[in-house]
Amino acid sequence: VDLNGVIVPRIFRDSVGVDDTQDYYKFFTTGKHDFSLHLEDFERNMDVELLNKAGKVIASSTNSGLDSEMLDLVIPAGRYFVRVFSTTDTQPMENYTLTLEASYPLKHRPA
Repeated sequence: VDLNGVIVPRIFRDSVGVDDTQDYYKFFTTGKHDFSLHLEDFERNMDVELLNKAGKVIASSTNSGLDSEMLDLVIPAGRYFVRVFSTTDTQPMENYTLTLEASYPLKHRPA
């Protein structure tokens, strides 16, 4: 999914399974942003990663079991990918809710 720019809370409901083992969400920021991610509403263990444009993992959340996955960090301008994947057998499909948000840090808001 291409988010086409800065994210103002965006909520996605999707699933992964045997034929679709991971989902990617692409976005970009035009300046330094506070970024937050929340993955929840799944019934098997799932993890999430934030990757830079080169595909390098720059942050991840790998809680065990049914604990929600969360990321909160400041990211510079650039292109990013969020990777959502199940760490267990996903037969049948595993549903989830992903919330993404990016905002200018208070001291860096444009005038």
